[in-house]
Amino acid sequence: FRFEQRCRDYRWLEEVLDAPSLTRPRGYEFPVPRSLPDAQDQGESLAVEERNRLALGSDPVLDAFQVVESQGVRVILMRLESTEATGICVVDSELGACLMVNTALDPNRRSYDLLHEYCHLLVDEFDGANRSGETQDDHDVVERRANAFAAAFLLPQDGIARFMETRGVDRKDARLPDVLA
Repeated sequence: FRFEQRCRDYRWLEEVLDAPSLTRPRGYEFPVPRSLPDAQDQGESLAVEERNRLALGSDPVLDAFQVVESQGVRVILMRLESTEATGICVVDSELGACLMVNTALDPNRRSYDLLHEYCHLLVDEFDGANRSGETQDDHDVVERRANAFAAAFLLPQDGIARFMETRGVDRKDARLPDVLA
């Protein structure tokens, strides 16, 4: 599989360059969400917690790739023939944490897709194991949590509210759709 080979190449380059060893970022313990609204709340809460841990403030993240790589994660950009997969998250005992983002998709979504996979790394312990006990409902809420994390990590609600206040919109009324309008 090309992704695994690219992860191995990345690790080999680090060894050749005598780069410091990467350590997986600390994970968070969140139960599988009970509902889609619970998943949304968990994703947003996790984004706030991780942004606080990284001391990012409430401004938008301009370079998600640098942020994720600074946490000891190997990020691979590669084109997949299928556009159904936006990214992959793998944790391997030899290679560490590796995330892949599919470059066949819209370039404007790559940061979002990367952060979606980063959420799986932080919470879901995707290690290549078969998650045979997972139901479709479990999958849906886990994916919703990762989507909520990616959106809230990129554009935190507090940052949106501050931006909208500069445009004369009351903080309590400021939402992302207003920024995009």
